[in-house]
Amino acid sequence: MKMKKIILKGQMKERFTRVVSLVLASCLLLNTAVTGDTADIKMRSIDISDYTVSDKYADIFEESSISYNEKEELVNFRASGAYSSGDKILFDKVSLEEYHDSDNNEVTLTDEDIDKVYGEEGLVDRDKIDQDIPDEDISDSNMADENTMDEDISDEDIPDDNMTDEDMTDEDVPDSDTSENEYDDIVSPDDSEYEDTEVDYECTFDMNDLIFHFKAELVAEDGTVLETEEINTKAIVTENGGLDACIEIDGNTYMMSDYEKKTSVDECSIADIIKIINAYLAVAETAEKIKAKSNYKYNKGLEKKGNGVGKGKYVYDQSETNRKNYNAGNYRFGFTKFKNVGCEVASAYNVALALKDSERLSQTIYYFEAFSIEFSIAWGYFGSNPLEIDRYLKKRGFKYKKYTSFSKLSSAVKKKKSCKIIMSRWNKPATQGLHTFYVAKSTSGNFFGFNWKYERNSVKKTSLKSFNNGSGFIVGYIVWKE
Repeated sequence: MKMKKIILKGQMKERFTRVVSLVLASCLLLNTAVTGDTADIKMRSIDISDYTVSDKYADIFEESSISYNEKEELVNFRASGAYSSGDKILFDKVSLEEYHDSDNNEVTLTDEDIDKVYGEEGLVDRDKIDQDIPDEDISDSNMADENTMDEDISDEDIPDDNMTDEDMTDEDVPDSDTSENEYDDIVSPDDSEYEDTEVDYECTFDMNDLIFHFKAELVAEDGTVLETEEINTKAIVTENGGLDACIEIDGNTYMMSDYEKKTSVDECSIADIIKIINAYLAVAETAEKIKAKSNYKYNKGLEKKGNGVGKGKYVYDQSETNRKNYNAGNYRFGFTKFKNVGCEVASAYNVALALKDSERLSQTIYYFEAFSIEFSIAWGYFGSNPLEIDRYLKKRGFKYKKYTSFSKLSSAVKKKKSCKIIMSRWNKPATQGLHTFYVAKSTSGNFFGFNWKYERNSVKKTSLKSFNNGSGFIVGYIVWKE
């Protein structure tokens, strides 16, 4: 469109200049009050090249290390820990045992044989098992039901035993064909062979196939591997883009996220289960951080090609993919898409933009991923964690006041002529998760919501309460910058 050249003289020119200045000033004030200005910042780099295992996982092992093979996209965790025969979870029995019979011939017991000695529920005291009873004499018909026996025998039926130690003679001791040392050669986890052993743990995560491979070995002091246990587990990508896994150990299933907060063996009696799951968690946490760098590279490429969110542009609808400069839905986030889980990040990005300390959306995503702010593993089904947004605000140097009561947030907002708010509430119904968005209160007393209902422009309301239209308030932040 061609512009005509306009020449104004005298009073008309002066009047025109005043009008233009007034319009520009009004636009500037409105922009500052509602949307804010933009300023470029440098990327805050997070170095995880050493892949150090965080203390909350490493402390449970005597030794541990983690590595990453970028070419194969593999994260590998190795650790070792002492083993006690009292730990009956992972290594409740060796798979094969050998002993020598009376003629000194080597005899191998199978798992079935061992179960007859140990019992199907795990280790029992061998001394409590009568080895002299042949297998064929042990049948359901010859053995009384244990519970029935307890009910049938009363205290009156048990005769008094008045025999003292002095009354007992050698003749009273029944003969036994079993010598005291006949079973000393049977190998068991209680024997000396297992006194100086440890368990070596290895957990590998394939970031392409999303497969955990776990292996634990019971190792003797001389390096001999006495037993090996291996588990392959498909990772679960959670609602908020993080990793979880349903792990089967000794016939029982455990959700990794259920144990994410247990940082010490003392917090749970099943010590070996905690060790195994902490190996998974250490790998998952590292994989999420590595994915953060991979996503940042991809997302930065989107912005360079014009397929992302333009510099200084608000995120009005996180699911948009076909509107130039507003395509937030094309970004990667965690192990999923931004359009599915990105509301907390969008609200933080928007408030930074409004505070004239803006960054590219790719950078905000990177912050949330690398600091594990967004998809803390244990948050689970309901999505990301808005209660952790203050971690981002602290990292960025913003000032804020956090409210977990809507009435207190609303009361504080009423006292402000204008302010910037991050607000989160449950959807309706709550089973559909939660939603977080940015709300700006202007000097006129109006409220402008961004990414509130995934609309292309900001939503104008006359009260903050109208934005709290879900199944319950979660958290709110009033944010400012000094």
